[in-house]
Amino acid sequence: MEEQVAVQFFVPGFEDDPDKGWETFRQVAGAGPSERRIYSITFDHKGDRCVATVGQPVSIRKNIPKRSRRWREYGENLEAPRFDSATVLAIFEGDPIHRVVTDARPISDRPSGWANPFLVGSSGISASEDFE
Repeated sequence: MEEQVAVQFFVPGFEDDPDKGWETFRQVAGAGPSERRIYSITFDHKGDRCVATVGQPVSIRKNIPKRSRRWREYGENLEAPRFDSATVLAIFEGDPIHRVVTDARPISDRPSGWANPFLVGSSGISASEDFE
């Protein structure tokens, strides 16, 4: 089993004061106060496996049955994750909903396939990793 290396807390764009960035994005997300600082979550969205990790774009891995016509057409290329253009800035815990803030509209002019912030139901999260 591979051991996870703890990641030191950071907020993209707020390298000098990550706590200020965290509070700023918490307000943008409309998230309640929480001591937990989440680095990454893995979740299901419309049958696809998605991973949101702070500092990286959201990855989306299509869940296509291997015996389907679409699998036969595209083959193993469906195994490769696709990435959204927006970068994850912060993930806030909530019950029953987590909130993920990215650098997409309305924070910047960057387009994204996701709302900003986007919401993830706690029951759909299959894995999570906290900052150190």
